[in-house]
Amino acid sequence: MKLNVMGGAALGVVLVAALTGCRADAGTSSGGAGAPVEARESPGSTQQRAAGAERCTADVLRARLGGLDQAAGAASSAVVVVNVGAASCYVRGYPGVAFADADGGLMLGSSERVGGPATRVTLRPGASAWAGIDWTAPRTPAEAAYVHAPRLLTVIPPDDTVKLKVPWTFGTPGDRGHIRIQPFRAGTGPS
Repeated sequence: MKLNVMGGAALGVVLVAALTGCRADAGTSSGGAGAPVEARESPGSTQQRAAGAERCTADVLRARLGGLDQAAGAASSAVVVVNVGAASCYVRGYPGVAFADADGGLMLGSSERVGGPATRVTLRPGASAWAGIDWTAPRTPAEAAYVHAPRLLTVIPPDDTVKLKVPWTFGTPGDRGHIRIQPFRAGTGPS
């Protein structure tokens, strides 16, 4: 059997590259033999350690609703979260919110992110952050009948998947359960 020398050399180069040059732990970078490999971390990990706080997760947060403000067919309140953990953590961005029945089953509705920009809010143990929410009141009895009054508002912290359940006592929302949500800010919300 006759071996093509050029084909064999090309195959050798491909094998060497596959076994060494493409691996981050091979000891060299694509800059050539002997060039040091630079260890890299994800962008958020260095920032988190430098600031001394990790992202707040549902297991260290408790949620509640602020007071109700109503006028001319519109209503607003605030989703307030408190760090109940032993260490500082941060929230950044918008919480996920949805109306739910008494058992936590999601109901018809939608949410829309408004306002901004999203900023990082560091929460020492016991500190709070809030996100404004607003919705319309039902305009007609037929609209009120379309969406049953929720019993809970589920709140998911930014970059988390675990729901916090907050009692909803503000009646039936209008606009088919549409709710607008603002990003978190420091404090407990408007008085």
